[in-house]
Amino acid sequence: NGFNEKLVWGGEDADICERITNAGWKIKYAGDSFVYHKARCSLKSFVQWIYRRGNARYHYSKNRLKLYLSLALGITGILFLAIKPWITFIMGLIVLTGTITAILFTSKFKYLIRRRKRIKVSLTSIILVIAPLELLRHVIMLAGETKEALKNAIGKMTKRLKRGQKSDRSPG
Repeated sequence: NGFNEKLVWGGEDADICERITNAGWKIKYAGDSFVYHKARCSLKSFVQWIYRRGNARYHYSKNRLKLYLSLALGITGILFLAIKPWITFIMGLIVLTGTITAILFTSKFKYLIRRRKRIKVSLTSIILVIAPLELLRHVIMLAGETKEALKNAIGKMTKRLKRGQKSDRSPG
C-alpha cells in the first residue's frame, strides 16, 4: 500500500519497513540510494521539527523504561533550575562541555570533521555551531516527549476518574 499518510507523527519510512518485514519480505540496503529531506531554513522551523520528533519518539518508543528514565532526568534538571539556578548553571556548563566533547567524538562528527574541507565547513563552525545545535536538538526532543508523556498520563487519569464517577452513580 505504500506510505501511510494517516501517521500523525511522521515515521513513514520506519512504518513501511516494519509492514514489509511483517509481511515476510526483507529490507536490503542500497548504498547508492539517496534520501532527500526538506531543509530547515530557520531556527524556528528546526525547533518545531525537532519538537514534533520528540512527540513521535514518545509514541513510537518500544523501550518505555529508557524513555521514562530520560524524561525523569530532564524534569529533574528543570526542577533544579527552578530551585537552585546557580548550581544548575554550573552543572549545565559541566554537562554542556561533556556533551559537546562526546558529540565531537561520535562517528557522525568524526566523519564531518574528515569531510569538512570538501563541504567547506570550518572546524570552528563544527565546534561552536553544530555541536550546540545537536545539544539543543536533544533538549527540544525531550520537551516534546515530556509533553506527550504528560498528556498521555493526564488522559489515562481522566478516564479512570470518569469510570470511578460512573460506578459511584450506579444503584447499590
